[in-house]
Amino acid sequence: MAYSYGVSTVLGRNNFGFTFSFGFDASIGKNSSQWIYHHKPWFGLGVSTGLGMF
Repeated sequence: MAYSYGVSTVLGRNNFGFTFSFGFDASIGKNSSQWIYHHKPWFGLGVSTGLGMF
C-alpha cells in the first residue's frame, strides 16, 4: 500500500485552465524501502475545460 502527498495549483480563466502538481510517494510496510518510487518526487500537468452545457 502507498500514499501520496504534495501540492497542486489550478490557473484558469473562463472555461479553460491548467493544473500543476508536485509531490512524493511513500509506501507502507516492512519492505517499503525496496519500492523504487519510495520518497521520490513526481510532477504532474493537466488541462481542464468546461463543456458549456452544464
